[in-house]
Amino acid sequence: MPWKVAGLKDAKLRRLFGATQLKCRHRRLPYVHCTSEINPQTGAGRLSGIRVVLVSPKYPGNVGSVCRLCDCFEAPDIVLVDSRCDVDDDQVKRLAVDKPDIDSPSLSLGRIREVATLQDALADATSSVAFTRRLGNLRRPYRSVNHLLEENAGLLGERKEGKLALVFGREESGLTTEEVNQCSLACQIPTGNFQPSLNLSHAVGIALAPLFEAATSGHVSTRATPNEAGQKRGLELELATGQDINNLIGRWTQVVSAVGMETQETEGGGAHGKKRKILGHLRAILLRAETTDKEARALHGLCSAILHELLRHPG
Repeated sequence: MPWKVAGLKDAKLRRLFGATQLKCRHRRLPYVHCTSEINPQTGAGRLSGIRVVLVSPKYPGNVGSVCRLCDCFEAPDIVLVDSRCDVDDDQVKRLAVDKPDIDSPSLSLGRIREVATLQDALADATSSVAFTRRLGNLRRPYRSVNHLLEENAGLLGERKEGKLALVFGREESGLTTEEVNQCSLACQIPTGNFQPSLNLSHAVGIALAPLFEAATSGHVSTRATPNEAGQKRGLELELATGQDINNLIGRWTQVVSAVGMETQETEGGGAHGKKRKILGHLRAILLRAETTDKEARALHGLCSAILHELLRHPG
């Protein structure tokens, strides 16, 4: 936030804090960063291992506000999926504090990317969290981000092998069941009865704040991830990426089809109430288990062996 200290002129504040400037009303006040860990050129900040994914955002103001939030919490990796608004809209730039007369423009806005599908956004992610209120009976949600942190380790971008994606849905309808199913975990943000639905940018801020606090305080879960447990035994276990899981599901689809079972992952119930089928259950297990690259290759081999035997003994 901009600091205005009584009795000190702007030049004096700049010498004291080494601050960049932010225009406030009609005079320029210094903008004092809360941490010096981020490198503005590379974007290597406290939460640089986190990606914020916005699925089909509609309003430019929300995108701009999310850019500012990601700068505040040093998480400058934003991906828009099938965006319904223009990133070059003036409102995006204004709310992201991206103005030519400001010394520190929005790093997140400068690095923002757009893709066609959620699968594209998660392709190189090793874990992903869907933020949603509509869970039905398909997924056991975490009650809050703090609950998520307590139960899971390695969610702060400290893994060497991939990104953690935080996935947020449309302003008016959130995420569909299929989109939630593509994510490793599901998390709720607790709200009251007066207004249970959060603004998109507010939800992003609520999610990032405890992650940033945990990263800066060093408070993380003591539960070991597969990679951390492997390192203790002198092994290096890389987690499978989202693309690896998709490839494996595609391989198992061939097996399921060969034995005469249905190949859909879900069926019926509309966008928010579908029933999960066998391949949907398999995807959920693989994502929740934090499948390693070696395990994924082993399961590919099992698929190949099954298909080989089915070809040898048809019928």
